[in-house]
Amino acid sequence: MRKKHIKSLYMLPVIVLAAVLLLTTAPQAAASVKLEKDILTVSGQGSVGAGDLNVSKESVRELVLEEGISQIEPGAFKDFARLEKVTIPSTVTKIGSDAFQGCDSLKTVTLEKENIRSIAVSSFPKNDGLLIRLPAGSRTFRNGKWYFWSAVGTYKVVFEAGEHGKAPDGQTVDSGKTALKPEELKADGYVFGGWFTDKECTQEFDFSSAVTKDITLYAKWTKKAEEPEKNGNTDPKKDGAADPKKDDKTDQKQIENTDSKKEKKKKKEKAPQPYTAVQTEALFTPTAAEKRLQTVIVKDTVTIKKQELPVTGIAAGAFRNDPYLRKLVIGSNVETIFPGAFQGTRNLVRVRFSGDSLVKIDSNAFRGDKKLQKVDLSAQSGLSYIGSGAFRDCRKLKKLLINGDSLKYVGKGAFKGTNRKIRVLVFAENEKIYNRTVKKLSAAGLKNAEFVFRPEE
Repeated sequence: MRKKHIKSLYMLPVIVLAAVLLLTTAPQAAASVKLEKDILTVSGQGSVGAGDLNVSKESVRELVLEEGISQIEPGAFKDFARLEKVTIPSTVTKIGSDAFQGCDSLKTVTLEKENIRSIAVSSFPKNDGLLIRLPAGSRTFRNGKWYFWSAVGTYKVVFEAGEHGKAPDGQTVDSGKTALKPEELKADGYVFGGWFTDKECTQEFDFSSAVTKDITLYAKWTKKAEEPEKNGNTDPKKDGAADPKKDDKTDQKQIENTDSKKEKKKKKEKAPQPYTAVQTEALFTPTAAEKRLQTVIVKDTVTIKKQELPVTGIAAGAFRNDPYLRKLVIGSNVETIFPGAFQGTRNLVRVRFSGDSLVKIDSNAFRGDKKLQKVDLSAQSGLSYIGSGAFRDCRKLKKLLINGDSLKYVGKGAFKGTNRKIRVLVFAENEKIYNRTVKKLSAAGLKNAEFVFRPEE
């Protein structure tokens, strides 16, 4: 009897340890699911899967996963046809296959912090216009995880009031969206004349236009005209004339009342409205079919929801590591080629621009395109920015034509690793601009290039 008791005592720690291991290793389901109106909120610890969701798929327009959710299981939100917006917390580390497949209305996915280690290629649908909002400094696109979706670049809008008035707070605006117009400034003795893109206040900024780069806006001020001095020779009592002081007080009161009403109305009209994202431009993101073509033509415009929009950019990673693309024609409205758009394409030989709107070639845009032979940027008179590594390791690049008049920045190693016998034709207004352009290109990796000055007609 005593031996049996002793044996039970020995077994007790084993049983407790097994129970602890079972509890700690068992998968933990999401604690709760709440649907209010059309917003589905999932909270708790661990993973979330289709079995946790006891809701109608047609009832959900927005999904919010709260901190604590660590994994989105395969097919978790599959066929949520009305789902438009998803917020993914910093605690999520894995998104399973087909997690959001069939979500044909999905437009925006926001990551609060990039801690994700594993994303299945088929986790998101290839919807036209699907945007992935990434945290600052994110490397998701550089890793090629979501190369077939558009990244939302954000730009800063800074306001400078000058010597008068108080400048409003700056704004962070998604690429292609519009900035919110601040209330009119006020300063004693001066009239506010609007916001301008240059310090001389000659180019007024259009708040209905899309923001595609960092901008600083300057307030315009005009000094008020001095009021004429009153004539003190008038005798108010002569010939039974009315007392001007009394009339002045009455008139002044009426003016103040009128001004007060006008000011209230003006403030009401100028009060900032809730920000509404109105898409006025489009980024080119290739479809699955386009990613298998040898020749791709980026259109000038695209129709989204019955609205014709200019295509002003090539999305980040659009053709990253593409094995098919050989010839590329870029539309006349394209202003920006975003990071890594054509990085690592295996067979791209020729790039042609059908217009002259290009302003920026971002970092690593054509990096490692080993068959690229010629790039003609001579017609791009507004090109001001070539990012770091933009044409790095393009080993067969033998001819580069470039317009130097507006070129302000060439990033580190932009042309490093290109063909040593490369011939660079620099189109410039004068030799001073030519020499300045040669210096920038040489520092970016073209030290041994043959430079040729081509004065513009």
